[in-house]
Amino acid sequence: AFPSRATRDAEIVCLKAMVDAQAGMGSADEGMRLASEQQRRFKSLKEKKGEGSAFLMMAKLHQMRGDLEEALNCLVQCPALFLAVGDRKGEGEAWLGIAKIHLGKGDTQQAQRAAEECALAYRKLGDKRGRAEAAQLVSDVHFALASMGMGNPQEALRAAQEAVQLYQDLGEKTQTAISLHILANANLMTRNFEDALKTAQDAEGRFRALRDTAGEAGSMMLQSGAHLGLTDFEEAKRCAKESKDLFKSAGDFQGEDSVEDFLDHMEGYEKGRQNLDDFRGFAMRRTDPTMAKGGAKRERAPRKPRQISNISDIELIKLDTSKEGKVTLAFFDAFESRSAGGEGFRSKAWIQSPVPLRSLQGQSQQPRKAR
Repeated sequence: AFPSRATRDAEIVCLKAMVDAQAGMGSADEGMRLASEQQRRFKSLKEKKGEGSAFLMMAKLHQMRGDLEEALNCLVQCPALFLAVGDRKGEGEAWLGIAKIHLGKGDTQQAQRAAEECALAYRKLGDKRGRAEAAQLVSDVHFALASMGMGNPQEALRAAQEAVQLYQDLGEKTQTAISLHILANANLMTRNFEDALKTAQDAEGRFRALRDTAGEAGSMMLQSGAHLGLTDFEEAKRCAKESKDLFKSAGDFQGEDSVEDFLDHMEGYEKGRQNLDDFRGFAMRRTDPTMAKGGAKRERAPRKPRQISNISDIELIKLDTSKEGKVTLAFFDAFESRSAGGEGFRSKAWIQSPVPLRSLQGQSQQPRKAR
């Protein structure tokens, strides 16, 4: 046993530094050996905080290797270990990792439970940064659920508002811009088009100050959606075309294509082929730069190296009441830009696919993605 908690905590810090150093040098196997050895040692000493911390390190290394199942197997061991010793920070970090993996795999209902547990742990801890990240994640989950005909748009809105406020309090400029982008989208989903427009304009200005052309482009796309909801078709087209120009200046040709597809979709509303009252804005999900994505690998568009927004997979959602309660989803998920740190933002019109819908809060089958 350790002579004191301080001694134990110091050893955990040293272990993490060694594991991170091995990972940074490309020696993930050596890092895994160190972490797994110490996990077994902590377990034999009945040091639950140390064991949970070692599992977190192992999960991170598995994620770097792209082995999400093994990462998840490590992470699910952690909450009970941390909870047993009252370590809310460790518990929140574990639930955050679990939720992100489930969300990346498309297991949205399991992601929802994990995200709620994460938010609860950070609220009890009083950790603003953790609460903000958890709030963004809760919004992400409800956007993903909405694309399945489930989810709660009002909860997505509440969580997005919380994330904006917390990141503003923390002075986090990049995350505030991203959270405003998410909030604008949540306002579109709840048909608060005036609020969506103001928020998207705010996000645009912040992305411009950060010199993030991709963020500007996405903000202009959301402004276009807000103008569409307000039936201002000319302004919606202008914003969409400005978004296309921004994609072009960022060197992202798929982004340019996405706007063309969106404009084609917009024409259906303007000419009455589709019911504008059914418009429900966008569903968007973010990607974790350390997370390997499952499924077929998508080809990425050319891009400039410095783009910092990390919102991913934007989908246009509409309730198609003219077709006996079906929902049509136009996917926007082929545009992607990456920062030096590997974060990504994606947006492209991909498919229109009718799927059964009961309500935005009810059950529905997962739409199939196909071009």
